[in-house]
Amino acid sequence: MVLAGVDLRPLRRLLPCLILAALATAKPGLADSPATIGPAAEPPLTILDPKVFPLPSELEPNVRFWTQIFVRYNSHQVVLHDEDYPAVVYAVLDFTRLETENRPDADRRRQREQALRRTEQKYRTVLQNLADGDEPADVAAGNRVRALFAGIPGGPEKYTAAIDRFRTQRGLSDVFEEAIGRSGRYLPAMEETFRARGLPTALSRLAFVESMFQEGARSKVGAGGMWQIMPATGRRYLNVAHEVDERFDPLLAADAAARILEENHAVLGTWPLAVTAYNYGVNGLRRAVERLGTRDTAVIFARHKTRTFGFASRNFYTEFVAAATVYELRQQYFPGVHPAPAIEFDEFVPDRFVSAAELAQGASIELDELKALNPALADEVWSDDLLVPKGYRLRVPDGHGGTFANAYAALPESSKPTRQAGYRYRVRRGDTLSAIAGRYGTSVSAIQRANGLRQPNSIRIGQELLIPGSRPYRSGGRSSASSSSSGSAAAVHVVRQGETLGAIAARYGASVKAIIAANGLPGSGLIVPGQRLQIPAGDRPTRHVVQAGETLAEIAHIYGTTVAAIQQANRIRNHIIHPLQTLIIP
Repeated sequence: MVLAGVDLRPLRRLLPCLILAALATAKPGLADSPATIGPAAEPPLTILDPKVFPLPSELEPNVRFWTQIFVRYNSHQVVLHDEDYPAVVYAVLDFTRLETENRPDADRRRQREQALRRTEQKYRTVLQNLADGDEPADVAAGNRVRALFAGIPGGPEKYTAAIDRFRTQRGLSDVFEEAIGRSGRYLPAMEETFRARGLPTALSRLAFVESMFQEGARSKVGAGGMWQIMPATGRRYLNVAHEVDERFDPLLAADAAARILEENHAVLGTWPLAVTAYNYGVNGLRRAVERLGTRDTAVIFARHKTRTFGFASRNFYTEFVAAATVYELRQQYFPGVHPAPAIEFDEFVPDRFVSAAELAQGASIELDELKALNPALADEVWSDDLLVPKGYRLRVPDGHGGTFANAYAALPESSKPTRQAGYRYRVRRGDTLSAIAGRYGTSVSAIQRANGLRQPNSIRIGQELLIPGSRPYRSGGRSSASSSSSGSAAAVHVVRQGETLGAIAARYGASVKAIIAANGLPGSGLIVPGQRLQIPAGDRPTRHVVQAGETLAEIAHIYGTTVAAIQQANRIRNHIIHPLQTLIIP
């Protein structure tokens, strides 16, 4: 906002810091200035119903810590703190200048790590001095650490224990601000999902903790989507297949998350434990309740010690409380930041497989717009290597349901096959995914996704694999590599972003001149994404180099021709072919 020539945006970003100024004595950017997080005049720690989401006093410092992470420190700032007592913040390092400098990423990363190591070593020495009863050389740092540990029980040994508990946490205020905007597209529908199941609607705020409302979020352990659902868990509640993965659909995944939380609550009996189990797992937490004989979250978080119940699990509930509260008080913390309008759409359900590109073209809708509404569909669907599956509830722009129905009805029957696009390959002895991918011009990861393979070495002899893109579906019913009699159309190609006429011509074995003539294009050969091109038969026959293990039947299937036609074109009297042999494909 600008008033009378004065830019007020810096004041908007400063307000959260002023609100929480009493919470921290640190000055961001000074590595030797600790941030003491303690009670002060501030907005409420939680606005959640205490009967539903109780907050024991022992957990209040942790909520305070996460509140500052969400509203005070940005992603260029790193907080050095104690892992068991997050409110014990030794220093806040500000790397804003470093991050904005024009230098290699490796150089920036090295400088960050060096600064963090120096700061950690400084406070490691201070802690050791205090544990030994010595006065630290840095008297001010020693006094600050004493003050930080004043409320922690124990004698000098508490300093010794803290030496091995350093942890860093990147700030998230800028990320949270962006997430508020994104959340508006989905939260109204998510709240209704939880409400329909009789669950607290505040649970929908877990998406801030899990992904900051990012649709395509993926974790290093395989969790995916806005609700960070693991593949195995997703298969219990959602459709997780090669052409669609509903974990990445925020609304469908929200329903799965609601069911998981509902089941957690039925087993554990309290919402704090049900929320924690969303991260840790219900069985592990059930065993903790049985072993400790309590459902008190503060007791469980302090006394349940296992290798897998780490910082993330112990802090998941307090992080949720902080996120839910910050969102509700967003106008105090992020004045002027508002959620985006709720997403609106119609649905169209095809009764057969269909090309997303052809359907969008027929409905005069940009393919990217359709893609944004359907994040569960695999990338191969949008590259036209796989088809929209039959029976899929395809989201289309609001008010265009009838348009898509008409576009679908207008497509020829050949554009609406009864099975998914791609070649079916049967694994032989000695095959590897890498070799198969190389043979058919695709990637190992694409074959894994198309067949739900977790590991590339998990194929077996006789297994049938779907090879996406090996026989791309085109209206007209012929393979992209096939050709017919001179002058006839071999295929219809939908132009993709970045494609050139030369590349398309080479792909189909045709000439640029022939494609221009067949489509009445200007002499420059100008084409645009989404344009449908009639591809005439190539001037020269297609040639195929035989790969180890291939048969004439498979090659004929790939190119949409017959074994007899290949035999005749190559004067082959039997079915014997050899690796590296070049075949003319009629």
